[in-house]
Amino acid sequence: MKKLLYGTTALVAAGVISGGAAVAAEMKKPTPIEISVGGTFNAEIYYSTQSDNTAAGGVGVLRNHGLKREAEIRFRGQTTLDNGLIVGVRVNFEAETCADQVDESWIFFDSHEYGRVEIGNTDLATTKMIYGAPNILPNHWTGIHNIVELQKAPGQPGLGIDTLGRLNVADDSEHLTYFTPRIAGFQLGVSYVPDNCQENEATTTGVACGGSFAGLQAHNTAGQQSQIWDVGLNYVNKFGDFGVGIYGGYWHGQLENPAALAATSADKNEEIYGFGASVDYAGFTVGGHFRHDNGGCSNCRTIEYYGGVKYVTGPWGFGFEGGEKKVAQGFNNNGVVKTTAISGDDRLRELNVGATYALGPGITTYGGLIFKKDADGTAGVPGTSGVVFLLCTQLLF
Repeated sequence: MKKLLYGTTALVAAGVISGGAAVAAEMKKPTPIEISVGGTFNAEIYYSTQSDNTAAGGVGVLRNHGLKREAEIRFRGQTTLDNGLIVGVRVNFEAETCADQVDESWIFFDSHEYGRVEIGNTDLATTKMIYGAPNILPNHWTGIHNIVELQKAPGQPGLGIDTLGRLNVADDSEHLTYFTPRIAGFQLGVSYVPDNCQENEATTTGVACGGSFAGLQAHNTAGQQSQIWDVGLNYVNKFGDFGVGIYGGYWHGQLENPAALAATSADKNEEIYGFGASVDYAGFTVGGHFRHDNGGCSNCRTIEYYGGVKYVTGPWGFGFEGGEKKVAQGFNNNGVVKTTAISGDDRLRELNVGATYALGPGITTYGGLIFKKDADGTAGVPGTSGVVFLLCTQLLF
């Protein structure tokens, strides 16, 4: 009888175990991609004063106050396959009517062992890997500006008072990116851009890819930088209570059909490089970044360098960041200078001072002052200076 009971118990146990394994296997099966919705909304109140808010001819005075907003609705979805590979999709829509209504859209394949691949239009590797001056005011970081604070009035000459750039000038172009796994704190990212254009959306070169059914692009579009390689490397690690992030990046484009360009236009392949670092300890973050762009011509390079400090305690954050951008205004072709009356570089100096307060999960209010001064390098052209006070609320959802 005991043997019979033992046998029966064993059979029942085996059935339970096998049934549990079957249920577990069923639960681990990949599920179809399901889309979740999130996004961000930034609402800002401005007051500004600047030295040349009158257009040429005495008309077109710029208003000294206004409202700004920058918002996106983001669709996200992903699933994990049997082999552990994560496959996903992202689509970001602008939450206001604009030319670039679909801001970014891409798919990705992510593996802990082999790295990550992204295909579509999103930021290139260097933009996603950057470390530098801490961001004091959301949307107004010295590395990337999402919202324009000050601008020259219509008809005013010179650099313009809101022309800060980023490491590369092909973000959101159709491209392929690969990120290695992070090994001993190091990670490498590489992007390849066949043409500096977006689907049905013109880039800074004025070139649009023409839509999904337009076929391949022309390889001799005058002035377009194409076959772009974008390479970034960063190092991220913790040493006790110290956090460290170090970054370097390089961007190289190939100029199409230079023979068809005017003498004062581009005459070479564009090259950009930059580097930066940040250190955080006990709520403090200190960092800086540098960028050099040859501009795609023989005498129109851009140099930018910025640094800053930020301190966060509880819901509060305080800090400042600032620096300078210099743009050479000469253009030449094969060593022949084509512009005159240039006494030096255009210079744009900026200082941001601000504070943030976290009202709740995903809800932050922030405010501060932005000081800018534009010194024009052209003989006889006056510079511009301005100050902006802003009070803002950011919602993340």
